[in-house]
Amino acid sequence: MNRIVYIGLFISGVFAQSSAQSLFNNGMTISVKSNTVLSIGENATNNGTIINNGNLLISGAWQNNGTYDAGTGDFTLNSAGDQIVNHNAQSFERLIIRGGGNKIFQADITINDDLSLQDGILVSENGARIIIEDNASVSGGTQQSYIAGPLFIHLSEESFFPIGTSSTYLPVRLNGVSNINTLAGFEALEPNPVSTFESNQASAIADYAWSFEVEEGQFDGSLITLPIVDLDFIEEMNEAIVLQQNGSSATYSSLGASTFSGDNIAGDVTSAEPATGSLFTVGYAGIISTPGTEISVINVITPETQDGKHDFLKIINIEEYPSNTVNIYNRWGDLVYEASGYNNADIVFTGESNVGSNQTLDNGTYYYAIDTGSEVKSGFFVLRR
Repeated sequence: MNRIVYIGLFISGVFAQSSAQSLFNNGMTISVKSNTVLSIGENATNNGTIINNGNLLISGAWQNNGTYDAGTGDFTLNSAGDQIVNHNAQSFERLIIRGGGNKIFQADITINDDLSLQDGILVSENGARIIIEDNASVSGGTQQSYIAGPLFIHLSEESFFPIGTSSTYLPVRLNGVSNINTLAGFEALEPNPVSTFESNQASAIADYAWSFEVEEGQFDGSLITLPIVDLDFIEEMNEAIVLQQNGSSATYSSLGASTFSGDNIAGDVTSAEPATGSLFTVGYAGIISTPGTEISVINVITPETQDGKHDFLKIINIEEYPSNTVNIYNRWGDLVYEASGYNNADIVFTGESNVGSNQTLDNGTYYYAIDTGSEVKSGFFVLRR
């Protein structure tokens, strides 16, 4: 006979809370009652049945080999480090992502009511997907919390997909969808699986892309909004375009652009023509200038991301002037960094002062003066951490 264990009580309007270091359910039925929090500080394995009408909070690995009855409960993934999640292709009523870290899901996850992205990244393994049921929702979506894998939702007129790669948040929006309730999904891809494009329409394309798939129903196309993240080749935002793969030809062609926002570091572009394909990327329709020996500065650095993009202040063609000197000042005109022979390699500015007492500099706008020996070039850049 099955043994039933009831976790928590609700007495006199007060929330009950139980906690344990780990949980191993070996064939029992565990019922988490309404208004009860069951907090597991380490790993949890279910080889029986769990009925959740409260809040089950897991801070370690979650392995569901049995039956999980989503009930009306919340399920919270709360680890600050990497957290393995194998829910055995079952559903959650409400799934809450917080604590930071990667939540590595190894099987499909279905959401019946709400996926709340607060802090942490859902990372797909084994091709696992996040599936949002009809009338369910996804809330949140930032660089700190998104889905690095396929996300399928039932389309509405304005449909938002908070997705990205393992390192970059790259959300997608469909605008003016007519095929309401079609189940369709996007996945962000890096590197871009297609490298060719119609040269009379674009001069460069992003190194990331988005795949699109219709699971159930029909999609007749809609305008699509794609993010622009760290695309140095886009020199004029009004020349950014959306590109769509041409069927099986493995070539991108332009869907044009109707609106733009932001800049080439953090912006977006919306297509002028409806997106109907299965692969999309961002391109540039303008002429890319070749710098020759002219000095120019990439005017943003984000040293703490350490993703190979804007980790230091890049000065294009500085190597052509080995006897250069570089001075950097804060907004009050104080010298905070100086270097001779700046080379974009081992002599670089990474947001640390080397004048007076070495210190980590705050976010903000800084000013540079670069003396090549024949001219002095000055300007500003933004430090973001």
